[in-house]
Amino acid sequence: MNSDQTGGAILLAIGTGGLAYCAWAAFEGIKAMRWPRVKGRITSATMEESPSSRLRTWEPKVTYAYDVTGTPHTGSRISFGDGSTYSLTLAEATLHRYPLGRYVTVFYHPVDPSRSVLEPCVRGALLLSVALFTLTVLVGLDLLRWL
Repeated sequence: MNSDQTGGAILLAIGTGGLAYCAWAAFEGIKAMRWPRVKGRITSATMEESPSSRLRTWEPKVTYAYDVTGTPHTGSRISFGDGSTYSLTLAEATLHRYPLGRYVTVFYHPVDPSRSVLEPCVRGALLLSVALFTLTVLVGLDLLRWL
């Protein structure tokens, strides 16, 4: 295997793994739209900055409390497929929607109420990730000479 093929195999693995994660996140986001909902309350809201000095990223971190049939739960998922971003503006906008103490609607899994999310949907960033991982797979395949 030459260096192009090795690079192709690596890109193919990264792209395939990324596409699998995106498919899972999209599937979960769509399913969560049908989950039962309860009122919850934001218990913490912070911004986490990556320690990397070359590419700074930010991730809004939110925790919330909610009760399902009298049992208290705590959640931290804002939406499926979300995470850190290179845009401080986008991260701040997300965090701004969830100030400390705000009452929110919490969507919880009907079989496992400890699984929850605040925004059950498929985000545009997830669709962009699908496009980038698809391109990664195609470049990997081309380097392997499978196209």
